[in-house]
Amino acid sequence: MIMTSLEAQVDPARQASLKQALEKQLLNRMPGLIEAVLTRSAEDPNRWRLMGFWESREAFENYRRSVDVVAGLQIFRAAGAEPTFDLFDVVQRQKLA
Repeated sequence: MIMTSLEAQVDPARQASLKQALEKQLLNRMPGLIEAVLTRSAEDPNRWRLMGFWESREAFENYRRSVDVVAGLQIFRAAGAEPTFDLFDVVQRQKLA
C-alpha cells in the first residue's frame, strides 16, 4: 500500500471550491484508490492536504498513466492552488474503530 499526499495553501474564498472539486472527483472511482482524506491544518487554516491510500504503487502508476492530469492536481487547481506532491510507502496500518 502507498499513500499520496498533495498539500497547498488555499485562499479562504476558494476553500468551498476545493471541497466541491473533491466530491466531484470521487464520483469517478479511480481503480486502486482505497481511501481519500482531506485535511486542514489546525495551526494554519489555509493549509490543506489531500491524502490518497492506494492498493499498491503499481495501481497508482497505472492510474497516473491513464490520465493527463491526476485528480489531486485537478482538485487543488479548481481552488486556485498548486500543490506539492509526496509519495509514501505505508509501513503499518491499524484501524482502531
